[in-house]
Amino acid sequence: MKRNKVKNILLIVLTIGFVTMTVAYATFTSQLLIRDNEAKVSGQTWDIHFENGQPVRTIGGATVRQEPTLTATVISGLRVDFVSQGDGIVYDFYIKNAGTLNAALQSIMKGTPECISTNTIDANNVCSNIEYKLIYTETGEEVSIGDKLDAGQSVRVSLIVNYKNITPTVLTSDVTIKGFEAVFNYVQY
Repeated sequence: MKRNKVKNILLIVLTIGFVTMTVAYATFTSQLLIRDNEAKVSGQTWDIHFENGQPVRTIGGATVRQEPTLTATVISGLRVDFVSQGDGIVYDFYIKNAGTLNAALQSIMKGTPECISTNTIDANNVCSNIEYKLIYTETGEEVSIGDKLDAGQSVRVSLIVNYKNITPTVLTSDVTIKGFEAVFNYVQY
């Protein structure tokens, strides 16, 4: 009987110890949960375009026969006449990033002016004195590869064509100048 009493006491002590450990464990534990979450990827837009072309400004005796036509992706149809060296034009327009993605100018391909005339010497003289450039109107810096155009930003650009007065020349025939073209390729950065 004494043995059963010891077993009962030992069983009671073990039960009390187990209950005490269970209560202590429950007291010193925390449950952390991660649940019911989601992620959303918003749609993005790519929208880089020309806008707000301004009237052509003339320098010297230059005259505008036809203002350029500006669409979202093309500027065309500019027709001007230069009378003498020192004449030129400035055409201002904006390049706008109306999208939600930042962009950088990956490449710019500018056409090479081509001079056409019945007199090859006149054509060569004119072409050697034509200056054609694209600059940022606000800073005067040339548009360059790597230039950034952040989402929502627009920059004012000037197309400048000058008949430089470096080598005075008297032309004996009309010269038509073509090739004032440029292609801007933007990429996401």
